[in-house]
Amino acid sequence: SAYQADGSWQFAPGGARPNAVRVNTVFNETSLNGSVPLFLAGMFGNGYFSPAQQETAAGLELDICLAVDRSHSMCFDLSGVDWSYPPGTPRWPDPVAYPPNSTYSRWASLDSAVDLFLDTAADTFKPPRVALVTWGSRIDRTTYEYYITRQTAPAVSNDVGLTNSYNTIKQSIQSRGNNVMLGGTNLSAGLDEAVALLEADQTRPYSRKYVILMTDGQWNEGRDPVLAAQDAARANIVVHTVTFLSRADQSTMAEVAELTGGQHYHADDRDELEQAFVELARTLPVVLTQ
Repeated sequence: SAYQADGSWQFAPGGARPNAVRVNTVFNETSLNGSVPLFLAGMFGNGYFSPAQQETAAGLELDICLAVDRSHSMCFDLSGVDWSYPPGTPRWPDPVAYPPNSTYSRWASLDSAVDLFLDTAADTFKPPRVALVTWGSRIDRTTYEYYITRQTAPAVSNDVGLTNSYNTIKQSIQSRGNNVMLGGTNLSAGLDEAVALLEADQTRPYSRKYVILMTDGQWNEGRDPVLAAQDAARANIVVHTVTFLSRADQSTMAEVAELTGGQHYHADDRDELEQAFVELARTLPVVLTQ
C-alpha cells in the first residue's frame, strides 16, 4: 500500500517489498459454508444472500517519540503514595538529593518497560525510528532542589533524536536513572517538545508519526495539556498516553489521547506498565487502510 497526498491509501498487489495484505471474504455457493439463506425468501424472489467484505492492513513506516516523565515522583516507590520511597533510600539531607532506586523506583519500572518496548519493536516487520524526550519542570538557582543538590534542570530535554539505534535510547534511560530527578509535572512541555521533534524531521514525509506520553502524576506546571493535544492533532500526530499508579491523572491523559486519535493505557503496577508498552510496540506498525 502506498500513502497518497490526499491522505488515502492505494493498494497494489505484488511488488518487490510488500508492506500490506488484502483479505477478501465472500459467502456464496462456491464457499465452504455456502450462501446465507434468507428467512423471507419468497418475498424477495431469491432464497439466498451472498455477503462480501474486503479489508486491507498495511505495515507502515513509523516515527515514534517517547515523551516520559522524569519529575521527582519517579523516585517514589510503587505504592502510589506520594513521598514514599523504596527501602534503603538515603534520608539525609533529603531523599530529593539522590537518584532513583535502581530496582524498586517508578523510574526502574519505566526503564524495564521501555527496554521491552524497544526489543519488541526491533522484532516487527518494519522497525520504527524512535526518539526520546524527558520532562519534569524547570529547576533554577532559586529552588529548594537547587539548594539541596546544586543542580539545575530544564523543564524538558531532547535526549535522543529519531534513530534506529535502540541501544542509544536504552543507554540514555539508564543514564538518567543514575542522576537525581527533580521538579514537578510540566506535561505539556514534554508533549510540545515531542511534537516539535517529529515535525522538524522531514526525511520521511509519508511516515506515520506518534508520541507515547507517559506520566505517574498530575500536571501542575505549564499550559493545559489539552491545548498541547489540540496542537498535536492539527499536526496530524497521534498521541498514545500511559498513566502509572493511582495518583496519575487518567482523565486528562485519556482526553489527550482521544483528541489526537490515540489510545490511553493505565497501569497499576510494573507488570501492567510493561504490558502497555509491549502492546504499543506490537500494534502501532499495523493499520487498517481500507
